[in-house]
Amino acid sequence: SLRVNLYTMKHNWTRLETILSDYDMLIEKIPKIFLRAMGPIIARVDDAIKPGKSIMSWTSMNLDSYTKTIYNELNNLEKVMNRVRDMHDVQLESVLNAISASPLVEIPSDNVYQVDEFLDMFERETKESGIKLARQME
Repeated sequence: SLRVNLYTMKHNWTRLETILSDYDMLIEKIPKIFLRAMGPIIARVDDAIKPGKSIMSWTSMNLDSYTKTIYNELNNLEKVMNRVRDMHDVQLESVLNAISASPLVEIPSDNVYQVDEFLDMFERETKESGIKLARQME
């Protein structure tokens, strides 16, 4: 019986250690710009972990359901993080492609421009390109 208890306690220790390690790795994978926005989802994981800090013990009967709840919340966090990162990457990639395809200024070859005229045309076209890119980012 002592051997079984020792094995159970070691198994529980390993499970809880793995949970905390998975949690830390997952939080580190979240881009810093999304941490605040993902706060409520991270809080759900923290809430799932909270009973282990105060109520649970090594011999608690509901340790299995406790760890399952945490893993469910960790999986949910990972799914949301992957979706957000994918959406961000796709949007960022499309904006970068649009920027790289946008000429700085188009100069008609049949006209000669004074410096002031060229600067005015450059400023106007730059503003128009900025507006187009801003619309793509929405």
